Amino acid sequence: MKKLSILGVIAFAVIGFFTLTSSDEPMSEEQKQQMDQVTQMVNEKVEAFKSEKDAECKAKAMEAARPVADSMIAAAAAAASKTVKTTSKKVVTKKKVVTKPAVKKPTTPTELKKDKMAGGNASQKANTEEKKDKMEGKPVDKAVTDKKKAKMQGGEVK
Repeated sequence: MKKLSILGVIAFAVIGFFTLTSSDEPMSEEQKQQMDQVTQMVNEKVEAFKSEKDAECKAKAMEAARPVADSMIAAAAAAASKTVKTTSKKVVTKKKVVTKPAVKKPTTPTELKKDKMAGGNASQKANTEEKKDKMEGKPVDKAVTDKKKAKMQGGEVK
């Protein structure tokens, strides 16, 4: 019973508040001017507060970013000085041409096993050399790679 009476009092207060504050009377010129002045003052204070907080935020961001930027600049400068040092020294290297001896193909299965145990056959060695060249970024023979692709896809090798 007490709950109902409390709810009734609250409801009566809310209804009374809205009826008293909702007047349809037009504002006078003086009230309009006061309302405009108040709105203008509030907007000025909000803009001042925004600009102040924006400046604080930028200052904090710069404070946090400065050590990171300094370390990046130092790293770039160190890398630049290393590249300058290495480019100032001109080293000419001549590529050695390695001629491979002719490989004798084994004829019997026991010779095949011995050959594999001794270091593999010539095609495996050539394949290894191709892979090394590819990893080093040297150009690879396109015909050989096309044959390998065709073989892996189940097509005929030409």
